[in-house]
Amino acid sequence: MEGPRLCFGDFNAILHYLETQSTRQPHIAQINVFREALESCQLEDLGYKGYPFTWTNKRPSDANTKLRLNRVVATKGWIENFQASNVVHLFPHALDYIPIAIQVQKFRQKHHRADRGFKFEEIWLLWDECEAQV
Repeated sequence: MEGPRLCFGDFNAILHYLETQSTRQPHIAQINVFREALESCQLEDLGYKGYPFTWTNKRPSDANTKLRLNRVVATKGWIENFQASNVVHLFPHALDYIPIAIQVQKFRQKHHRADRGFKFEEIWLLWDECEAQV
């Protein structure tokens, strides 16, 4: 498939050991298979802002497991086209999955001079070219 691509959702897999909080050890082979699948599709994880886990089994104390299963991945072409985009983990609102939001922006917002307002300096009245400009 050609061109920039973005994929998101529940991949039901983790990329790193740090994406789990559990008494059970993650299966390294499954992590490696998922990583290889993303690499073969030339997809990169976009990261996130917010709470580190997107799923919980909601069990008490030591039986509780938390994982980062939801994610957003994209090709280099997509990342280059939408440099200012980011992913945010939202609040769960009593769900076992935390919803994610993708804020897609091509470029960072620049503050224009007009956004700050115009300030007139009285000393400008002493300049010879001031009257001609006004």
